[in-house]
Amino acid sequence: CLNGDVVPNRMGNSHPNVIPYRAFASSDGHIIITCGNDAQFKRLCDSLGMPEMPIDPKYVSNEARLSNRAALESRLQTVLIKMRKKEIIDLLELADVPCGPINTLPEVFADPHVIARETKVELQRSDGAIIKTVAFPAKLSGSPATYRSPPPILGGNTEEVLQDWMSLDKCKINVLRRNNVI
Repeated sequence: CLNGDVVPNRMGNSHPNVIPYRAFASSDGHIIITCGNDAQFKRLCDSLGMPEMPIDPKYVSNEARLSNRAALESRLQTVLIKMRKKEIIDLLELADVPCGPINTLPEVFADPHVIARETKVELQRSDGAIIKTVAFPAKLSGSPATYRSPPPILGGNTEEVLQDWMSLDKCKINVLRRNNVI
Protein backbone atom coordinates (compact mmCIF):
# COMPACT_ATOMS: atom_id res chain seq x y z
CA CYS A 1 0.00 0.00 0.00
CA LEU A 2 2.76 2.46 0.92
CA ASN A 3 4.91 1.77 -2.15
CA GLY A 4 2.48 0.61 -4.80
CA ASP A 5 -0.70 2.48 -3.85
CA VAL A 6 -2.54 -0.84 -3.89
CA VAL A 7 -4.89 -1.52 -1.00
CA PRO A 8 -5.07 -5.29 -0.43
CA ASN A 9 -8.40 -7.05 -0.11
CA ARG A 10 -9.38 -8.34 3.30
CA MET A 11 -8.05 -11.82 3.84
CA GLY A 12 -8.75 -12.58 7.49
CA ASN A 13 -5.66 -14.23 8.95
CA SER A 14 -4.19 -15.14 5.58
CA HIS A 15 -1.05 -13.50 4.26
CA PRO A 16 -1.35 -11.97 0.79
CA ASN A 17 2.08 -13.16 -0.40
CA VAL A 18 3.03 -16.21 1.68
CA ILE A 19 1.20 -19.53 1.80
CA PRO A 20 0.32 -21.37 3.94
CA TYR A 21 0.14 -18.57 6.47
CA ARG A 22 -3.19 -18.49 8.29
CA ALA A 23 -5.41 -19.92 10.98
CA PHE A 24 -6.69 -23.47 10.50
CA ALA A 25 -9.36 -25.37 12.42
CA SER A 26 -8.36 -28.45 14.37
CA SER A 27 -10.73 -30.88 16.06
CA ASP A 28 -10.60 -28.86 19.30
CA GLY A 29 -9.94 -25.27 18.25
CA HIS A 30 -7.72 -23.27 15.94
CA ILE A 31 -4.01 -22.93 15.27
CA ILE A 32 -1.98 -20.66 13.06
CA ILE A 33 0.61 -22.08 10.69
CA THR A 34 3.13 -19.85 8.93
CA CYS A 35 5.44 -21.29 6.30
CA GLY A 36 7.73 -18.53 5.13
CA ASN A 37 9.74 -20.64 2.68
CA ASP A 38 9.74 -23.84 0.67
CA ALA A 39 11.78 -25.77 3.26
CA GLN A 40 9.23 -25.02 5.98
CA PHE A 41 6.42 -26.05 3.63
CA LYS A 42 8.18 -29.37 2.94
CA ARG A 43 8.61 -30.01 6.67
CA LEU A 44 4.94 -29.14 7.25
CA CYS A 45 3.79 -31.60 4.61
CA ASP A 46 6.15 -34.35 5.81
CA SER A 47 4.94 -33.87 9.40
CA LEU A 48 1.32 -34.18 8.33
CA GLY A 49 1.89 -37.30 6.22
CA MET A 50 1.54 -35.47 2.90
CA PRO A 51 5.03 -35.94 1.36
CA GLU A 52 3.68 -35.71 -2.19
CA MET A 53 2.57 -32.08 -1.84
CA PRO A 54 5.92 -30.25 -1.87
CA ILE A 55 6.96 -31.99 -5.11
CA ASP A 56 3.60 -31.41 -6.83
CA PRO A 57 4.10 -28.65 -9.47
CA LYS A 58 1.02 -26.86 -8.05
CA TYR A 59 2.75 -26.44 -4.68
CA VAL A 60 6.50 -26.70 -5.37
CA SER A 61 7.15 -22.97 -4.78
CA ASN A 62 5.48 -20.15 -2.92
CA GLU A 63 4.49 -18.63 -6.27
CA ALA A 64 2.83 -21.89 -7.32
CA ARG A 65 1.13 -22.18 -3.93
CA LEU A 66 -0.25 -18.64 -4.28
CA SER A 67 -1.80 -19.60 -7.63
CA ASN A 68 -3.37 -22.67 -6.03
CA ARG A 69 -4.23 -21.21 -2.60
CA ALA A 70 -7.78 -22.59 -2.33
CA ALA A 71 -6.84 -26.17 -3.22
CA LEU A 72 -3.77 -26.18 -0.96
CA GLU A 73 -5.60 -24.75 2.04
CA SER A 74 -8.48 -27.18 1.50
CA ARG A 75 -6.12 -30.17 1.47
CA LEU A 76 -4.35 -28.99 4.62
CA GLN A 77 -7.64 -28.30 6.36
CA THR A 78 -8.90 -31.81 5.57
CA VAL A 79 -5.95 -33.27 7.49
CA LEU A 80 -5.78 -30.71 10.31
CA ILE A 81 -9.48 -30.89 11.26
CA LYS A 82 -8.96 -34.52 12.28
CA MET A 83 -6.19 -33.65 14.73
CA ARG A 84 -6.08 -31.92 18.11
CA LYS A 85 -4.32 -28.56 18.54
CA LYS A 86 -1.63 -29.92 20.84
CA GLU A 87 -0.91 -32.84 18.53
CA ILE A 88 -0.42 -30.53 15.54
CA ILE A 89 1.72 -28.06 17.47
CA ASP A 90 3.90 -30.82 18.92
CA LEU A 91 4.50 -32.26 15.43
CA LEU A 92 5.23 -28.92 13.82
CA GLU A 93 7.48 -27.66 16.60
CA LEU A 94 9.60 -30.80 16.21
CA ALA A 95 9.86 -30.03 12.49
CA ASP A 96 10.71 -26.34 13.06
CA VAL A 97 7.53 -25.15 11.34
CA PRO A 98 6.26 -21.87 12.82
CA CYS A 99 2.87 -22.39 14.43
CA GLY A 100 0.92 -21.61 17.53
CA PRO A 101 -2.43 -22.08 19.20
CA ILE A 102 -5.25 -19.61 18.96
CA ASN A 103 -6.38 -19.78 22.53
CA THR A 104 -9.78 -19.32 24.05
CA LEU A 105 -9.85 -16.94 27.02
CA PRO A 106 -9.81 -19.80 29.55
CA GLU A 107 -6.77 -21.23 27.73
CA VAL A 108 -5.07 -17.83 27.83
CA PHE A 109 -5.44 -17.53 31.59
CA ALA A 110 -4.31 -21.15 32.12
CA ASP A 111 -1.11 -20.58 30.12
CA PRO A 112 1.99 -20.94 32.35
CA HIS A 113 3.55 -17.75 30.94
CA VAL A 114 0.40 -15.73 31.61
CA ILE A 115 0.25 -17.15 35.15
CA ALA A 116 3.96 -16.40 35.77
CA ARG A 117 3.47 -12.79 34.65
CA GLU A 118 0.55 -12.45 37.09
CA THR A 119 -1.72 -11.23 34.32
CA LYS A 120 -4.92 -11.87 36.26
CA VAL A 121 -5.60 -9.64 39.27
CA GLU A 122 -8.29 -10.29 41.87
CA LEU A 123 -9.68 -7.39 43.88
CA GLN A 124 -12.21 -7.57 46.70
CA ARG A 125 -15.07 -5.08 46.75
CA SER A 126 -16.60 -3.67 49.92
CA ASP A 127 -19.58 -6.05 49.52
CA GLY A 128 -17.15 -9.00 49.62
CA ALA A 129 -17.36 -9.83 45.91
CA ILE A 130 -14.10 -10.84 44.25
CA ILE A 131 -13.65 -9.01 40.97
CA LYS A 132 -11.20 -10.54 38.49
CA THR A 133 -9.53 -8.19 36.05
CA VAL A 134 -6.50 -8.00 33.78
CA ALA A 135 -3.23 -6.58 35.07
CA PHE A 136 -1.33 -3.73 33.48
CA PRO A 137 0.73 -5.54 30.81
CA ALA A 138 4.08 -3.80 31.31
CA LYS A 139 6.12 -4.98 34.29
CA LEU A 140 8.07 -1.94 35.44
CA SER A 141 10.68 -2.56 38.15
CA GLY A 142 11.03 1.09 39.17
CA SER A 143 7.36 1.96 39.24
CA PRO A 144 5.22 -1.18 39.16
CA ALA A 145 1.49 -0.84 38.64
CA THR A 146 -0.64 -0.94 41.76
CA TYR A 147 -4.24 -2.02 42.07
CA ARG A 148 -5.91 0.10 44.74
CA SER A 149 -9.59 -0.47 44.25
CA PRO A 150 -11.95 -2.74 42.34
CA PRO A 151 -14.60 -1.44 39.97
CA PRO A 152 -17.53 -0.14 42.03
CA ILE A 153 -20.95 -1.73 42.22
CA LEU A 154 -23.55 -0.17 39.92
CA GLY A 155 -24.20 3.33 41.20
CA GLY A 156 -21.49 3.03 43.83
CA ASN A 157 -19.76 6.26 42.79
CA THR A 158 -22.78 8.23 41.58
CA GLU A 159 -22.64 10.90 44.27
CA GLU A 160 -18.88 11.35 43.91
CA VAL A 161 -19.16 11.67 40.13
CA LEU A 162 -22.00 14.17 40.35
CA GLN A 163 -20.09 16.27 42.87
CA ASP A 164 -16.66 16.13 41.23
CA TRP A 165 -17.54 16.09 37.54
CA MET A 166 -20.88 17.91 37.47
CA SER A 167 -20.20 20.29 40.38
CA LEU A 168 -23.55 19.43 42.00
CA ASP A 169 -23.95 20.01 45.70
CA LYS A 170 -25.67 17.58 48.09
CA CYS A 171 -29.00 19.46 47.87
CA LYS A 172 -29.18 19.12 44.08
CA ILE A 173 -28.16 15.46 44.31
CA ASN A 174 -30.92 14.83 46.89
CA VAL A 175 -33.47 16.43 44.54
CA LEU A 176 -32.34 14.12 41.74
CA ARG A 177 -32.62 11.14 44.11
CA ARG A 178 -36.15 12.17 45.31
CA ASN A 179 -37.28 12.52 41.69
CA ASN A 180 -35.88 9.05 40.86
CA VAL A 181 -33.42 10.50 38.37
CA ILE A 182 -30.63 8.65 40.17
